[in-house]
Order: sequence, then C-alpha cells, then structure tokens
Amino acid sequence: MSYNGRLFPYDKAIVLNALYDALDGLSFVIDRSNSVRGTLLVSSKTFPEMRGRIAVSPALSGKHTLIEVFADDGDEKQSEWTDALMDEMRSLIERAGMEATR
Repeated sequence: MSYNGRLFPYDKAIVLNALYDALDGLSFVIDRSNSVRGTLLVSSKTFPEMRGRIAVSPALSGKHTLIEVFADDGDEKQSEWTDALMDEMRSLIERAGMEATR
C-alpha cells in the first residue's frame, strides 16, 4: 500500500467539500465510509483497479486538515491518481477562495 499525504491550511469542512468534488471530478466513487475514524474507501468508475483508502483528520494545531491517501498498491498508475486528487483539491479550494473575494 503506497502513501501520499498533504496538509491543507483550512478547516475540515472546507477540505471535505473539496475532497468530494475532486473525487467526483476524477470519476471516483465512495465505496464505504467510516465517520468515526474519518476514512473513505474509494474506487475509480473508469478503472476499477484504481482504489484506496483516504483518511481525513484535523491537525493538532490551528485550522489545518491532513488528507492521507493509501493506494492499494504502489504502481505508477496508483500514484498518478493520488497526485491528481491532491492537485484537484488544491485547485478547487483556491478557486473557491478567489471567487469568495470578488
């Protein structure tokens, strides 16, 4: 299982909204969720072999949220979707911030 994580400088609600939108934009579905543990099991609608677990947790200090993606295996395709997910989330949050300031 490969790992990819990023700390976002926003509270959990903002990051969760971006995560859901990014998953949808990348054609991923949530197969299972555990709100107590803050985890999602996701898979691609287009490429079913691309799947993994996403952990969402607030950072210990300030309004930061940690997103950790654990892909099922460490091959190159798996790391590509995890990188694309993080980039898409960052982009969505930045665009939402820009629109809010207009």
